[in-house]
Amino acid sequence: MTDVIVNPIATSTVIVSPPVGSTSSSTTVSVGAATTGPQGPQGPTGPQGPSGGFFTFTQASPASTWTITHNLGYQPNISVVDSGGSQVEGETVWSSPNSLTITFSGAFSGVAYLS
Repeated sequence: MTDVIVNPIATSTVIVSPPVGSTSSSTTVSVGAATTGPQGPQGPTGPQGPSGGFFTFTQASPASTWTITHNLGYQPNISVVDSGGSQVEGETVWSSPNSLTITFSGAFSGVAYLS
């Protein structure tokens, strides 16, 4: 016995030939389109996702460590710009889903944009 796998989208008729030397004749088989069963019940509602919000933090006085409480409920993306308008990178530690600390190599004032 040989298994035959047919793509019903590509063809609607398959001709199955017997092995060489057999006295059986070929058989034609019609391939129907796949059908789906009834839809099952709706599953339970999942947990609420992040707010998708944003938060702006202003560090008014120069500091090398900025502690930010944002209350976004997740670890946001962070972009920091100093008071001169240059983008600055620091080492970020997320202490909770609602707060973080950024440590820089030197003290400066500026703005952190969180999203």
